[in-house]
Amino acid sequence: MLRDKVIEIFVKVDDFCIEIQPILEEKLLEDRKIGKRNRKASLCESEMISLMVLFHSGQFSNLKSFYVHYALPHLKDLFPGLTSYNRFVELQPRCALTFMLL
Repeated sequence: MLRDKVIEIFVKVDDFCIEIQPILEEKLLEDRKIGKRNRKASLCESEMISLMVLFHSGQFSNLKSFYVHYALPHLKDLFPGLTSYNRFVELQPRCALTFMLL
């Protein structure tokens, strides 16, 4: 039952990300002075936002305990690209705007 809910959340988040991405790319300004590497993350934006939605809708009091004690051991098959907690925190700013819009 819970796995179905996780999949349902992911599908809704993924649909939203696909719909909003062209709008964001059109509206965002780029800073031409800063050369950024845009290395591909092992988790896509939809997966990261889905994990954040699961955290905020659950009973965990902090993100680290949710990620380390629930996501890594129990959701690895649904999110095969799960990274370490530290890397997940480093990647969060990439999807912050989309998460806030959702």
